[in-house]
Amino acid sequence: MLDTAISSSRITPSGIRRIFQREPRRSRNVAELARPGSDSGVESLLRQRLIARDHFVEQQIAVPGVGRVDARVDGVLYVEVDGYEFHRGRAAFERDRQRDTGLALLGARWMRFSASEVLQSPEKVVATIERVLRVVETEAISGSRTG
Repeated sequence: MLDTAISSSRITPSGIRRIFQREPRRSRNVAELARPGSDSGVESLLRQRLIARDHFVEQQIAVPGVGRVDARVDGVLYVEVDGYEFHRGRAAFERDRQRDTGLALLGARWMRFSASEVLQSPEKVVATIERVLRVVETEAISGSRTG
């Protein structure tokens, strides 16, 4: 939630620090994790979980022919988190397929999770992302030996 507040210019990181300065250490530590870039609290949750596992997470990445993608993990895996509110209906369905095709045409790896998946099973989502990252890493190592 704090990430979204920063991204929407409702507050600055220093404003968050001021608000939380007299709160318990645990609350201050959580507030310190706030970063601009998330369009939703669910994206923030996933980012924080991935960063806690030592992954590098970039948010709202502009991809030519695709548009903004929610996140790129470790520079190699694009991740979209879709809430039902913004991805329901035929137009959203078609737009998401076009975006997937755009990423495929670039040779990119991507994954798409529902917001409810991230909220209900964040550990499972992170584990799945990490499995795909291991596949990408293995392919890169294998490719460097043969190429």
